[in-house]
Amino acid sequence: MLTLRTNLEAVLSKHLDKLNDFRPSGKKLNGALQTGAAHVLSLNLERIHTRGQDSDAGAIGAYDQRPMYVSLSAYPPPGEAVGKSGAKTFANGKERRSRYLPGGYNEYKTLTGQNTGSVNLVLTGELRDSYQVIQTAEGYGLGWTDEELRTRADALEAKYAKKIWHPTEEERAALRAQIAQYVRQAIA
Repeated sequence: MLTLRTNLEAVLSKHLDKLNDFRPSGKKLNGALQTGAAHVLSLNLERIHTRGQDSDAGAIGAYDQRPMYVSLSAYPPPGEAVGKSGAKTFANGKERRSRYLPGGYNEYKTLTGQNTGSVNLVLTGELRDSYQVIQTAEGYGLGWTDEELRTRADALEAKYAKKIWHPTEEERAALRAQIAQYVRQAIA
């Protein structure tokens, strides 16, 4: 008589236990979602604040080139005080407290070393540096815990008439791939 034995039940039980951790409120599901959100955050920051691209991977916009004056107390400072004619003082001898920039905001971004050729929404870095993974009732999202920054982000999307912080299709695909990798490693 031939007798066959298998450990199929034990193997299935082991894998089912691992998969149960991916149910809603399971500890592994939370980790997978958080890891995926963190990955998309890094891609978002690179796309928006380094390359200056919107959610369609096009340029967010171009910096204004209308002539302007920038106060020396601006951050970052525009350099030394100079008037429209190149003078560092007024005709009455008083020192200037601003710098004339014939190339407008585009020139200001260049002077401060922040011009990437496209609007990148970085001046002080506050909007970029405060963009983060936020836990929600449904999982995780990206955004700001500071309502003023959220309002500023909404205003920028309205100004440029584009979705900026919404993930691109490539970022969504990267999210799915990151979560799939996490799951594969967790059940292996």
